[in-house]
Amino acid sequence: MSVQKYSPEDIQVFEGIHQALMAEKITSRDVWGMMKRGEFTPGTEDLLHDIVDFGHYRAEEAAANDRAGEYLAQYMAQKQIMGPWA
Repeated sequence: MSVQKYSPEDIQVFEGIHQALMAEKITSRDVWGMMKRGEFTPGTEDLLHDIVDFGHYRAEEAAANDRAGEYLAQYMAQKQIMGPWA
């Protein structure tokens, strides 16, 4: 098992995010958005996984993508049935 080393900057950003979350200045969804935009280093992201349930947001996005895919499939099926009258 290897030991993960974090830079002082990783730890400082993590502590700042943790404090902002505890003070309710930001939400975990805000942190998720920052992570998706690539605003954190891999070390900071790794630390944040201890305090934010990113899996929840990934599951929400997957469900939304599934629904969008279903709507598209229904639309395409309707277009095939109706032909030029759709």
